[in-house]
Amino acid sequence: MTNLVIEHYADNINKTPAVVLALEEWLESYRNGYSDDVMNIFWDDSALVAYRDGDPIGVIIYRKLSWMKTIHVAIGYVRPQARRSGVYTTLWQAMVSKTQELKFLTITGTTHVNNIDMQAVMQKLNRPLFAYTYNFEVPKT
Repeated sequence: MTNLVIEHYADNINKTPAVVLALEEWLESYRNGYSDDVMNIFWDDSALVAYRDGDPIGVIIYRKLSWMKTIHVAIGYVRPQARRSGVYTTLWQAMVSKTQELKFLTITGTTHVNNIDMQAVMQKLNRPLFAYTYNFEVPKT
């Protein structure tokens, strides 16, 4: 991991590389059938962005659920050319450190039931399957 640097953007990802990476993740997920029609990020989310040689190559976008002392990961993404090189593991370690710094207790996140690659990443990071989420699309009237 040559020249890998993690930058933290707290409580405002507006106009940061995190937004560009989130869009790339959403497009990839949407094309693979893993995502809804709308990205699930907000301007006041926080992010950890991995840079290699000055180029943004990975991101974890998260929000603080203070009332639960929980961090919720909304998006975790590494550009395809940088995958399988430890970038996400480094981002995850930074996320764990940030959570400890905040004195929060847990980190949650979800992935699509068919996103086998991300499920493998979560298992490798010792993140156990905790719950199933079911959606219901309300019929239009």
